[in-house]
Amino acid sequence: RNWSASGLFDRVFWLGDLNYRIDAKRPEVLKCVVEGRRAELVPLDQLCTQRRVAGVFSGYREAPLAFDPTFKYDTWSDTYDTSAKQRIPSWTDRVLYRTPPGQYESITPTAYTATME
Repeated sequence: RNWSASGLFDRVFWLGDLNYRIDAKRPEVLKCVVEGRRAELVPLDQLCTQRRVAGVFSGYREAPLAFDPTFKYDTWSDTYDTSAKQRIPSWTDRVLYRTPPGQYESITPTAYTATME
């Protein structure tokens, strides 16, 4: 078995700007967000896909993505990127956690959302 630093602890949290994106065209993503259909974007999220297909962050859990993508807003605004880059809105800031097998309920997320502050 391969050695893992996270294996030394009972509970492990990974959080930060993991930089995964949504594999869809910008207009499609914006339309889903505006129409409140963000759930349709979750299967297109690269981190969700990599966890399902390639075993990335194996054994880790994440609360449901029940908020609009947080990347990339214009500075001090709630408008998605209007720069020349026109970046695709995505969930880049994430929190994942791992517990010992059979103790999944020992961590219960009470909120997983975005804030403009």
